[in-house]
Amino acid sequence: MLGPECQHRKVTLVVLPLLVLVLVLMVLLVLVLMVLLVLVLVLMVLVLMVLLVLVLMVLLVLVLMVLLVLVLVLMLLLVLVLMLLLVLVLVPMLLLVLVLMVLLVLVLMVLLVLPTGCYPGDERRRMRWAGQVAGTCECGNEPSGSIKCGEFLD
Repeated sequence: MLGPECQHRKVTLVVLPLLVLVLVLMVLLVLVLMVLLVLVLVLMVLVLMVLLVLVLMVLLVLVLMVLLVLVLVLMLLLVLVLMLLLVLVLVPMLLLVLVLMVLLVLVLMVLLVLPTGCYPGDERRRMRWAGQVAGTCECGNEPSGSIKCGEFLD
């Protein structure tokens, strides 16, 4: 039988490599865990960067949408202002054209309905308007058969 000192050496020789192996395995496990931790941290940083980019893109889209709405509102206001100016310009022009047309009709009525060559207060003129006289006119130097002083054309 071996003495207690030999048995102790025998246990030490068997246990010591096991302890070294366990220690190496623990160091390796810690290194693997640290690598995994670093990988998780890198992945988290990447995810956070992607989220940040997405948030910035959403903000950019929102800003662009607000700008688009502002541009559309400005375009609508511009169209309304142009329509108002158009109305403010066209209405007076239409009124002017209407007044000119009325004046033209009045001038044409005076030129076509009233026989020229006689004064407005002339009795023969009033009778000609009523269709009672078709013949001579003694006002002016017109011959008796002329359009100005005589018969009306049909």
